[in-house]
Order: sequence, then structure tokens, then C-alpha cells
Amino acid sequence: MYTDRWWPRRQPDSLANARTLIVGAGAAGRTLARDLAGTPSYGLTPIGFLDDGVKARKVDKLPVLGPLRTLGATVRAQQVSVVIVAIPSLPPVELAGLLRAAVDSG
Repeated sequence: MYTDRWWPRRQPDSLANARTLIVGAGAAGRTLARDLAGTPSYGLTPIGFLDDGVKARKVDKLPVLGPLRTLGATVRAQQVSVVIVAIPSLPPVELAGLLRAAVDSG
């Protein structure tokens, strides 16, 4: 049975329109960006992607802000509140590195 209880109906004011960075501009990242942009009640506003393999400057009208290694600097420069990793095949070691970079950047 499907349930959406994992996500609160109303976001706390601290997350209203939270600037959201999506790590991964592949199919999962593009779908996530489209869903977030189309559902304002989530309170997350996608501002761009980080991706190592994308040469384009924009993907689905959102900028590609750099490679994964620039996560910390991008979070600070773009005043990001939420980082979502949308790379299903990302090895755990790389995911841990991204998590450290996100935490270190605030």
C-alpha cells in the first residue's frame, strides 16, 4: 500500500522554499528536479546540479554548477540549504565523501 507519510504535509518555515542542490544530472536528478519544481508544497526549490559527466551548462533549464568535488564551495557560494544525492549507483565511499563535504559546508 502506498503512503506519503514519509514527508510532512507542511514544511517548517525554516525549509520553506529551501535552496536545493541536486547531485547528479542523470535521469534520477532530472526527474527529481522536475518533481520538486512542480510541487511547491515540498518547500524545496531546485537551483542547479552538480555532475562530473555533464558537459552542458544547463540541464532542463537548471544550471550545472560544477563537478561533485566542488560540493562544499558550491553550497557556500549558492547559499544552499538542502543537498539531495540523485545518483543511485554512487559507491558508498563517494557518498560518504559528499556527506562530509555537505556537513563541513554547513
